[in-house]
Amino acid sequence: MYQLNDYGLAVRAEYRYRYTTVDSADIYGAGYEDQRYDDHILSLGMQIPLGAPPTAAEPAPAPAPAQPMDSDGDGVIDANDQCPGTPRGTEVDARGCPIEKKAPIVLKGVTFEFDSAKLTMQAENRLNNVVDALQASSEVKFRIDGYTDSIGTEQYNQGLSQRRVDSVRQYLIQHGITSSRITGTQGHGESNPVATNETAAGRAQNRRVELNVTEQ
Repeated sequence: MYQLNDYGLAVRAEYRYRYTTVDSADIYGAGYEDQRYDDHILSLGMQIPLGAPPTAAEPAPAPAPAQPMDSDGDGVIDANDQCPGTPRGTEVDARGCPIEKKAPIVLKGVTFEFDSAKLTMQAENRLNNVVDALQASSEVKFRIDGYTDSIGTEQYNQGLSQRRVDSVRQYLIQHGITSSRITGTQGHGESNPVATNETAAGRAQNRRVELNVTEQ
C-alpha cells in the first residue's frame, strides 16, 4: 500500500499466484495424466477515508511552577527563613527572624513649667546626665517622642507635646549632641498613655519624654 497524503488516501496493489493439480485418474480413469491449472491474480484498489481527517492531540499544558512556600507568613520564603514558625504579625528581618526592638528610654524627671515648653531646673539637671551618657556612646542615634496627659483639648495637647520635644532637642544640641544623631522628633499629645489619666499620679506618668534608639 502506498500512502498518497496525510489524510489516509492510499493506493493498494496486490498480486497472487496459485496453481491446482487434479488427479485425472480419479475422474477419467486410468491412463489419463494429471491436470495442472495456473491462476495469476492482480488486484488494484484505492483506499479513501471517510469523515474528517484525524487531528493531532493537543499537547498537555506544562505544569505550573511550584510557588515558594512561606509557612509562617512573615514574608520570607521557607528556603531562606532561618527562624521558622514566627508568630503572625511579628516584624522580621531579611533572615525571617524577629527584629529586636529597644525599649524606649523614659527621661524621668524631665518636667516643664506649667502649660509651657520651658524646662525646669530639675529637667536640665536630668538632661545633663543624658548628655554625658550619649557622649560616651557616640555611635548611638535616637528619636525623641513626647506625650501629655489628657487635660486640655486633643489639638492643644498635640502642639504642647511637640513644643516640649523641640525644647529637649534644642537643649541636647546646645550641650554637645550633634543634630545628625537625632533622627526625628514627634509630639504625640495625649495618645499612648502609660497610666490612667484619672489620678494625679497617673497623669504625671503620662507627661513624659522618651528617647528611642534607632541605630547603634
